[in-house]
Amino acid sequence: MLLLLLLLAWARLDPEAERELVERARLSPAAFGELYDHYYPIIYGYALRRVGNPQDAEDIAALTFERALQALERFEWKEVPFSAWIYRIASNLVTDHHRRVGRQRRVSFEEVERVLAVAEPQPERVERAARLMELMARLPQQYQHVLSLKFYEDLTLDEIAQVLGLNKKAAAMKLYRGLRALKKLVAESGMTLEEAY
Repeated sequence: MLLLLLLLAWARLDPEAERELVERARLSPAAFGELYDHYYPIIYGYALRRVGNPQDAEDIAALTFERALQALERFEWKEVPFSAWIYRIASNLVTDHHRRVGRQRRVSFEEVERVLAVAEPQPERVERAARLMELMARLPQQYQHVLSLKFYEDLTLDEIAQVLGLNKKAAAMKLYRGLRALKKLVAESGMTLEEAY
């Protein structure tokens, strides 16, 4: 349903290349710089979509990498990639931000449309994606978060579970409920499901 939201999706590093780069980054600031160069725009985009303010998103992204650098020696390879770990750090910082400043501010349809127009040259797709994003902003934070991880960040269910600190079944249920709530908002808005694809 939300394939249009993949406009801002990112290219993943090959798992072996990511592992090799992380291992080099443990010893070399230059290699950590490569990780930073690859993941900073991704983490910044994630934070921007979650907090709605470019300055706050920059602060969150910068702090994410500061914390990642400090904790890199303690990072352990598990079933999920390094990217899930960095998202978890960013996710925690976004949560802290929301606790400090309150609920995410509402972003107007016009603001969303203006941002998307830069990434997508087709006006009809921009308008549909902006409408979906505006509807998604009306969902509870927990559903916005899980849908953002799935459709903006293109994470797998295992990665989402890792980022959220949940087991896979609980993450799947949260994703299902978020999609169900979004479909309801889409229907209530008068937008057809075909337009949402």
